[in-house]
Amino acid sequence: MEGSLLPNRLILGPLIISIRITVSSELFVPLLEIWAQIYKKIITKYKQYLKLEKSFSSNTIDAYLTDLDKLMAYLTLEGKDCLEVTLDDLETFSAGLHDIGINARSQARILSGVRAFYRFLLLEDYIQQ
Repeated sequence: MEGSLLPNRLILGPLIISIRITVSSELFVPLLEIWAQIYKKIITKYKQYLKLEKSFSSNTIDAYLTDLDKLMAYLTLEGKDCLEVTLDDLETFSAGLHDIGINARSQARILSGVRAFYRFLLLEDYIQQ
């Protein structure tokens, strides 16, 4: 698998993006596994926060997580870590939602979920302001 090309598909709302990435299995796979474990832990805590601290319903939590997946897909394409996102990154993400035809009400809901996620990251000291 050394230096091989892997096809990936990313579904972002109605848009499907196909990309090909070159990977070195010796380096990429362990880093991916480590990041997946960290991300899973953060998302598990975030779900608990939404349920226990915010008293959100299961449907609302699912919607927030679905919207968060859109941001994570964008950040993956941009090669960014969700813990190192800049305001410019979020503005570009927001503009991209408009560009792919997501209506204003849905954009507002998605961005509300993104704000809630970053508030959580601040509260839990995953990021600094």
